Amino acid sequence: MVTAYYFILTLAIISLLSLIAGMIRPVTVLWFRSVVNRFGVWRYYGTATLFLFCLAALLKVLFLEN
Repeated sequence: MVTAYYFILTLAIISLLSLIAGMIRPVTVLWFRSVVNRFGVWRYYGTATLFLFCLAALLKVLFLEN
């Protein structure tokens, strides 16, 4: 379970870095969309970051705390 925790935490950090990069220049992270704007960056990467950090915290509380 520790491996899953670190994997999800790594994905959350990558998503956070993508969110920051997308706030500077949205086309770097939303190259697959036809409409590129900062709201789209928040919608995709903000949601993913929030979800992954919450999931990592939930895993830590439920399975890793002794």
